[in-house]
Amino acid sequence: MPCVNCQAKHLILNHNIGLPVCQKCGCIQAYRILEIGRLTEIKNVKTTELKLLCNQFNIDDIDEVNKNHKHISKTTLYQGYDLAERACAILYYTMRDLNKPVVLRELCKFIGCRTSKTSRLSRKIARYFSNSGVFGLNDIDEFLSNHEISNQEVVKDCKNWEEQETLTRGIIAAFVYAHMPYTQKEVCEKFGISLPRLKRNIKKVKK
Repeated sequence: MPCVNCQAKHLILNHNIGLPVCQKCGCIQAYRILEIGRLTEIKNVKTTELKLLCNQFNIDDIDEVNKNHKHISKTTLYQGYDLAERACAILYYTMRDLNKPVVLRELCKFIGCRTSKTSRLSRKIARYFSNSGVFGLNDIDEFLSNHEISNQEVVKDCKNWEEQETLTRGIIAAFVYAHMPYTQKEVCEKFGISLPRLKRNIKKVKK
């Protein structure tokens, strides 16, 4: 996105003020400040890289982006990457997963990070979710039915979880273990996951 003053495209996010600054003329791109509602207390609003990106590129699926970001933040995938790279990568992955147009180079140029490094992180995230198995509300009933699981408590917990966080095969397995008379070994065999992974997810759903 060009500078509003000189039209240069060398914008870098200044983390101290949370806004892009033109590296050619020094103009702060103040028009990219997030709009805050009248009834919203300013002290509770945090301007982050992810919010800036969603605001700048008119992303409507912020809830899906945040769920994926929250989930990946609990893994080790983000280690070695700064906040800008994380924001671009998770936004890019989510939009691609939703089959919506997005250009990674434009995201990186706006926020001020390297496209190559961000692309590597995005591919790691895609592999992680591919291996974990990600489910939406429309997938839960069919998935449980295919695994011969008929338990309303499991369905209820899965749907409640999906509203706040990314629902994976491991999380579903944890709910099945919590509500049904299966041993951990039986659950692992049924869902094709490792015992350590099941135990990690059991801890997550108990919090």
